[in-house]
Amino acid sequence: MMPIHGVLVEYEDTDNNEIYTNSGILFEDKFVIITGNVLMPYLKSNANDLNAWLLNIQPGKLNFSPFSAFSSKPQVKIVFKKENSPMRFKQAEVISLFVCKNILNSSSRYLHDWAIDFDDKQYQAKQFLSLFFILKIINDNNVSEIDLNVALIELLKNVHKWHTEIGKEVFIESTPFGNREFLNSYSQGVISNIAGENSCFLLTDCPSAPGSEGCPLFIKAKSKIRYPIGIVISCLNWWKGEWIGLTLCANLVPLLEQLVPLQSGLKVDVHFKHETHVHRNLLCKYLIFFISESLLFQNFYCFSCMFKFSGSSCVWCSMGHRHTTRQRQGYFFNKLSCYRK
Repeated sequence: MMPIHGVLVEYEDTDNNEIYTNSGILFEDKFVIITGNVLMPYLKSNANDLNAWLLNIQPGKLNFSPFSAFSSKPQVKIVFKKENSPMRFKQAEVISLFVCKNILNSSSRYLHDWAIDFDDKQYQAKQFLSLFFILKIINDNNVSEIDLNVALIELLKNVHKWHTEIGKEVFIESTPFGNREFLNSYSQGVISNIAGENSCFLLTDCPSAPGSEGCPLFIKAKSKIRYPIGIVISCLNWWKGEWIGLTLCANLVPLLEQLVPLQSGLKVDVHFKHETHVHRNLLCKYLIFFISESLLFQNFYCFSCMFKFSGSSCVWCSMGHRHTTRQRQGYFFNKLSCYRK
């Protein structure tokens, strides 16, 4: 199982000498998924028309140049603590953003009258509930788009959609109020309901507080294995003057299925470079184990390299990519170089 942890994310607004906090999901020990809440002050101060900027983002697709039109980049810090270890601090940078198409459509339909208040202004909730950022912890190693795609594939492998059903016991690992002293706080409950397009919304009665947005939702199991199924997108503690104590989460399965390379067609260099072959092999190894037959047969893919192709042959195969050697070594279960329905 891939280690997945809840972390604290801190954005420092140097112009106003303010620090904004939120939770996030750390995976592969170098990437963090967060909601758009914590960066809202940055977006508001840099985008001339925030609503127009949000509408220009293409849903369901990773955007690797999120702030190219802005004069500065946000300064973000990750705070995390693993078992029996001291608190650690790492600088991070935003490498991608995406809008979840399922949440955007479902919010427009079911949450059309919801609004987010910020600095005495109201913004449509559908735009911000569907907005997510991916951070990379800054170190000496460069990270490519393919590295992120491989990490997202591995994360999707670890998300157990078969456990997502009403009544299942769940828990969240968050940082209430964005306070470092409350890092890795737990609260538990059940999945109260599942709704939205492709079951994109998970409603739970796990208690949560402001600052918990972005934290992971886990299935409660008898074993020590942590099965992530969702990410908190809104703490519904107060509703029309009454205490309700519910938490709205995004289902990670439909969210991640929009982002993995299989869905959109992975853009890679077709020249025969050593590192490109390594990445291809990694992607093949990960994809081959979790793609369902129904999903695979809806499109045409090479069983060996999982490159989407059209016509009667695989683009990579026709260029001399040696699949059969690896197949004889038992790396793939299909003996054909290419397969299609």
